[in-house]
Amino acid sequence: MRDGAVRTAFSEHIDIWCIRVLSVLEELDLPAIFISAGDTSLYPRDDAEIPYRCFPHFAPWVPGADINTAGAVVSIDIHGEISLHVPRRESYWAAPQDLEHLRDLPDRIRVEWHDSEWRGHAEAPPGSVWLGPERETHPALAAGLAVNPVEVLRRLDYHRARKTDYEIGCIAEAQVSAAEGHRRVREAFMAGGASTRELYCTWLSGSGQSGLQEPYGAIVAAGPDAGVLHFQIYRDRALRAPEVLLIDAGTSARGYASDVTRTHVLGEADGFAELVECVDRVQQELVSLCRPGLEFLELHEASHLALAGAVAECGLGTASPEALVEGGVMQALMPHGIGHALGIQVHDVGARQRRPGDAPSDPHPLYPHLRADCRLEEGLVHTVEPGIYFIPSLLHQVRSSKAKDCLDWGRVERWERFGGVRIEDNVVPAEHPRNLTREQLP
Repeated sequence: MRDGAVRTAFSEHIDIWCIRVLSVLEELDLPAIFISAGDTSLYPRDDAEIPYRCFPHFAPWVPGADINTAGAVVSIDIHGEISLHVPRRESYWAAPQDLEHLRDLPDRIRVEWHDSEWRGHAEAPPGSVWLGPERETHPALAAGLAVNPVEVLRRLDYHRARKTDYEIGCIAEAQVSAAEGHRRVREAFMAGGASTRELYCTWLSGSGQSGLQEPYGAIVAAGPDAGVLHFQIYRDRALRAPEVLLIDAGTSARGYASDVTRTHVLGEADGFAELVECVDRVQQELVSLCRPGLEFLELHEASHLALAGAVAECGLGTASPEALVEGGVMQALMPHGIGHALGIQVHDVGARQRRPGDAPSDPHPLYPHLRADCRLEEGLVHTVEPGIYFIPSLLHQVRSSKAKDCLDWGRVERWERFGGVRIEDNVVPAEHPRNLTREQLP
């Protein structure tokens, strides 16, 4: 988004969020909500600062809220008045305070500067609510404010999952830098000889960020490491054909994340490239299903059946797709859920709620790692990330079960050294689903 478009979209975004918060205030009969950005803190028994990230419910109110918002507080009252309280901070230990991100604030947000930390708790209307990190709630408690009431947090969590156009634009923008980083890594890997540690450095350089700026620690895994779902160790072994690389890495734009995974094959690799191509095709078929009204559970179950067809097609499965699903083989080959909500947090909140105020649903009895339990709707940005993994402990369970004859174990033994494959894009549900990632990266 260009500067003018950002300002317009952000102003409309604030109007929507103000309506959402006013509905919470009215429903719960509250006079005002104060949301803290949180402050910097130190590692235990250390004088080194923990990298700062703002309290997530503060982030919708300020573009790029992780930049110099430490100590800030936003307040919204029952009359719809919005105030942003910002402390002036000068230090010769850190970079000067850069407040460029405040230039896009609409006029309806009144910015108040404070020469010291904001201490307006005592002046808050009786019955007001304070939201912020638990470690910093003492002044609010002392002033009699209700701190982090679950009935407020659940309502805001629900709304966080349903993105405004501005938020979708930020997530789309984050695809651009992520796509460039992924392209650079693929080029370096396919040239041969790079280690995963070197490829991680290539990722940071190509995506234009430091490790502290990543929305999550990048996964750059080769060999059996690719079968560990969140493997975040970088090794020094030079990667040469035949080899498989799985990279799961994203960037942020104005505080909103992208989350992208690709799997690359170097050399012949015993036909593993065919499995990668099959998973990629299945992934795009699943994205085409992401229309409003579809249950997330239905999308997950469709992924198991579609992947089972791919497993049979490439010779890994020796039974029908239905038998692979019913025998629990697909649960072993893809033990995670098909995706999750995406936004301020990579695994964003609110996708396990059907209505504002609902408690998050319990884990599904058959799919406990499914991170969403709701119907897809416009604005509910989420990932679609099917995968096939060769995880020794789960394969052992299949081999010891009645479904043991559903896999070609010779092929399993040839492919398990490559760990696994995952393809992940970021999607906006619509009658014609919008794949934000494929707009930038094939």
